[in-house]
Amino acid sequence: MTISLTEDLWTLILSRLPLKSIATSKLVCKHWKSIAESQFLRKHFLSHHQNSHSSWSVMWRDGRNKNAPEEVVAHYGCDVWGLPRSLGSYVSSFINSMTTTKTQEVRVLAYTEVGLILIIYYFNPTGLVTRIENGELLGYKVVLMDSSKCGKGVLSLLIYSSETCKWSFKTLRSSLPLSLVYWQQSVSMSGNLHWAGTTADKKYAIVSHDFYATGTESDRCRVTINPDVENFKDDYKGGVWTSSQGFLMLMNILEEDKLKVWRLKSGEWEHVSQISSVCFKPDFNDIFPLAMNRFDGETLYLSSENHKRQKRKRLVSTNLYNKGKLGLHNKLERTSDGLTLSFTMASSIMERSIYDSELCTFVLPRWLYRIPSSPS
Repeated sequence: MTISLTEDLWTLILSRLPLKSIATSKLVCKHWKSIAESQFLRKHFLSHHQNSHSSWSVMWRDGRNKNAPEEVVAHYGCDVWGLPRSLGSYVSSFINSMTTTKTQEVRVLAYTEVGLILIIYYFNPTGLVTRIENGELLGYKVVLMDSSKCGKGVLSLLIYSSETCKWSFKTLRSSLPLSLVYWQQSVSMSGNLHWAGTTADKKYAIVSHDFYATGTESDRCRVTINPDVENFKDDYKGGVWTSSQGFLMLMNILEEDKLKVWRLKSGEWEHVSQISSVCFKPDFNDIFPLAMNRFDGETLYLSSENHKRQKRKRLVSTNLYNKGKLGLHNKLERTSDGLTLSFTMASSIMERSIYDSELCTFVLPRWLYRIPSSPS
């Protein structure tokens, strides 16, 4: 029996399905493909799932692992995508299928907020940025950096643009003299790349550039000094930077295991929270921040070491506005919003500094963006 429904009704039905099912429906016929790619369906889908979070993971890019990164924390099974497995498992499967010989070096280097992944062969780009307007992915850029002249306030870049399909050279001038930029570690957000670095007078800093800026900002990079630890001091135990709700977040561990969280807003550091070691001990030891929840700016995930159980690594979380109370998580559990939460803890993740940490966040977009094609 054939069911005859109007296009409006098909749209309303499909808009309540996860993106995985919508993508599959495009294979049914040309009519369904047209509906699945329509702005009408997109509008209804985003409206229906406006309170739903997308799948996301925290990845660890271990320099000794030449292939797929290790997934530290994974959130999946959401209404938006409906994936039965974590993002890391899909990335690993894809990378393994590309690696045909033991000598072939294939690695994941960077992720963007619209689900694009930068996969490299042999050479090391420093990042990947995207241009989005009105919810549409219009273009992306792959960035390589030569930081050998950063001491003179100069960063030399080689940039590939999807809009021109060409490589071009660009020189950035720094607002402050730099001694070092850690080009291997970048956070991509809203057309910007953020790198960790140190100034000429040995102050920790974040170096940023908007790759779609125009005018005087198009050839300048901003240097923002770490608000807690300006100099190399013994009381700085380490930290992690990540993104949450469209902001760059900085989490520093200071003397006596004091944890301070900052948000970079309009080029200035805004203090978010401070948690004392009194909240950690004796149940939780050697606390180290991993990432902020990608969609919840109040939830912070940390790793903890249990000395009573042969130094077993554990995942804990805290609400930054709940006086630092920590909650212990199982390796596989269901969260309050219906997602599946899983985690693994590599021993070398613990006690890593912001300047040697390889942690990064990968989040799937809220819609099936078209990948920009070449001008031809």
